[in-house]
Amino acid sequence: MRTLEQSRVSVEPNQESAFASSLQQLVIRYSLSWLAAGCTAGFMIAFLLFHPTFGNVLGEFSYGRWMPVHLNFQLYGWSALPMVGVLLKAFLKPGRAALGQARFVLGFWSLALAMGGVSWFAGETSSKLFLDWAGWPRLLFMAALAVLWGILGWNYLLGLRSPGRDASRPVILLKGILLAGLAVVPWALYHVTERTNYPAIDPGTGGPTGSSLLASTLGIILVLAIIPHFLALVRKPGAKAGAFWIWYALAVGYFLAIDHGNSSHRDWRQIGAVAMLLGGAPLLTSYLRGFRWNENSEPWLKATLCWWCSLVVMGFLVFLPGILDRVKFTHALIAHADLAMPGLITSLNMLILANLATPPSPAIGVLTGRRAFWLWQAALAVQVVLLLGISGMEAVNHGELWKTNGYAQLFFNLRLLTGISMGTAAALWVWSAWTGKDYEHAR
Repeated sequence: MRTLEQSRVSVEPNQESAFASSLQQLVIRYSLSWLAAGCTAGFMIAFLLFHPTFGNVLGEFSYGRWMPVHLNFQLYGWSALPMVGVLLKAFLKPGRAALGQARFVLGFWSLALAMGGVSWFAGETSSKLFLDWAGWPRLLFMAALAVLWGILGWNYLLGLRSPGRDASRPVILLKGILLAGLAVVPWALYHVTERTNYPAIDPGTGGPTGSSLLASTLGIILVLAIIPHFLALVRKPGAKAGAFWIWYALAVGYFLAIDHGNSSHRDWRQIGAVAMLLGGAPLLTSYLRGFRWNENSEPWLKATLCWWCSLVVMGFLVFLPGILDRVKFTHALIAHADLAMPGLITSLNMLILANLATPPSPAIGVLTGRRAFWLWQAALAVQVVLLLGISGMEAVNHGELWKTNGYAQLFFNLRLLTGISMGTAAALWVWSAWTGKDYEHAR
């Protein structure tokens, strides 16, 4: 069986590229481990839906206990750690000390998340979706955020004293602004996880308002826009970013001008907030394609942009009056979440991980195998179609899932199979990351 190390081109890397390669491998291992853990929890959820009597064997480890574990392992583990890797690459000064700091950050973060999993299995939660932190694990995770910020800040100060040859004043200023913004994150997360604090809602559906959706999405878009800069990617000749930033400024202005309180999805201004994102989808696509990403990561870039555009279009459609009222409590919203998390975020994270170091890097081969790529993407596409199909049936008859002679059993069977396919892809990635073996060329 050929190893990834044996298949790469042998070069003598300098300290910076060696550091980037080691950091990439470290972040890949932690990130993919949480992806596999989240997929395992997701499999348990899907299996309980397929075979509910299995819950009798699990006892207190019921569907309700597995759900926050699945969601939060994916959000705070898989979805977050590649972004932590971007910050570490951007701020840490290459060297052995920096690698030790990176290991400490990722280890502390993972410990806090693991303790959170223990508390969620025990039934301790804030009862707020994606904000389930409660009790002492909540404080431990805030500490992990503070440790990350402290290490970034320390390295930023070191960089001010002895800036590298590639350091420029705009980059130093951008890092300073980002660091100041990150200082608010632990306090903000602690605040929103309070059981007494809730965001503005649509009174008719109980869901988010258009302005809330616009604000959160603009935050994600800003992160997407600055990632290439912190990965030190260069722009292609002739690539322009002006149209994207003009649109972004207009979208921010629109958000500031509309109501931020409880508002109905029938308010044309709230519909307009979601419609703003339609115009930004092709502009963001053009903006990201204007950078020179590592050649082997091109499939992940295309997947990222594909899922992003699909997410924006579906988000607009399901927000419209007459549609949202019907699909709010159906599997359509799960399909929308699948476009966002296993679709957009997973593809984006794989793109990030593949560009934390430049080829030839032994860890890149973990991410660029076509078998696992298509196993994940095809299974997810089938799952989204299944979810939309059952959602259409639910919209017509809300009791469809409870019919013994209906399509529910077939739906849960097929959904379980797509979950197994995606879990297999995750298992291949994490196995390859930790063993160094190339699953693509296994004999």
